[in-house]
Amino acid sequence: MSPLKSYYGFASQAEFEAFDAVLTRLLAAGQAALISQQSAADFLLPYQPDACYELSGTAEQWALATPDNAWRGYFLPVTEAIVYQQQLRRRESRIRSAGLLLLLCLLCFIAWRLLR
Repeated sequence: MSPLKSYYGFASQAEFEAFDAVLTRLLAAGQAALISQQSAADFLLPYQPDACYELSGTAEQWALATPDNAWRGYFLPVTEAIVYQQQLRRRESRIRSAGLLLLLCLLCFIAWRLLR
């Protein structure tokens, strides 16, 4: 059982700081180790983790993306992080498509009003 839980986003800076304190204690005690991202996975998506960790006693590797302003970050096993990144990318694509559709509708309406 992992001493850390998965986070699909830190609700606040205080929550992240509490998590960071636990992670720092684990690193100092040798119960977790920082590993290179390339050894964990090849992250090619826009929501790349800042660091990857391996917890002692398990072979599971974890990815950490620190929160920054509106971006809430995450701390997930690498396999879950890849799926989560893909979900974020799809959601961002849908939002972008909806915005373009709205803009196109607005332009058509303006053109219709001008040609009427």
